[in-house]
Amino acid sequence: MSIKAIDSLSVHRLTSGQVVIDLQTAVKELVENSLDANATIIDLATVQTYGFRGEALSSLCTLCSSLTVVTATGEQAPIGTILEFNQDGKLKTSRSKTARNKGTTVTVSELFRPLPVRRKEFERNIKREFAKALSTLHGYALVPCTKENNGVRLVVTNQIDKGSRSVQLQTDGSSLKASVLSLWGPRSLDNILDLDLTFTVEINRSAILKKRGFQQNSIPVKVQGLISKFSPGCGRTNTDRQFFFVNGRPCNLNKTDSESSE
Repeated sequence: MSIKAIDSLSVHRLTSGQVVIDLQTAVKELVENSLDANATIIDLATVQTYGFRGEALSSLCTLCSSLTVVTATGEQAPIGTILEFNQDGKLKTSRSKTARNKGTTVTVSELFRPLPVRRKEFERNIKREFAKALSTLHGYALVPCTKENNGVRLVVTNQIDKGSRSVQLQTDGSSLKASVLSLWGPRSLDNILDLDLTFTVEINRSAILKKRGFQQNSIPVKVQGLISKFSPGCGRTNTDRQFFFVNGRPCNLNKTDSESSE
């Protein structure tokens, strides 16, 4: 018996299952790809932007019943194109036209339907999965505004069976403080201070960096944001509202790093 390589379709399905493991991951991939495409308005159900680039779309295709993209550029609007993808992540040959404004809508239907065990686990823990996804979106709602990034208007709605659609969060992207107010109300800024630090980090250039022509021995680092006042009773007892960003993107620190930086 000789060892045989796994066929490409099986490899794609295996890796897709590792890339998108829950609702939180699916939402994260869609939002990050929207930001990569310079989206200015994002909704959990709809994405409106000048275009859409998504490395995770292929994995999402494998893990859902159907994935459809409706898109229109400024020149095409008010006529858009409907693009349907099969479970292999390949574009179906048939395309059709529909009315839509400039932007892109990505619809992912019945997440994890092709994986019965994961789908059953997903349905069993749907409230917990939704809470995790919403927490992830809080991080993107707080992406700081900079000269390069004017902020993103983020609108998240939830539609339950036989119920009305409710808005879970809504920000206008005008400023970090405005986003905090939208998420947690006016008292959320009572004990908050602005944080603005600039310092230099020395770099020990490795052989790899030298080989790639990296010449700098130090780099400037700028840290901006909001922090609790340094007084008893002004902070929170847990880290549910502790968010970190690197180059305008949310990042998750492990527990020890997070605790040591409080």
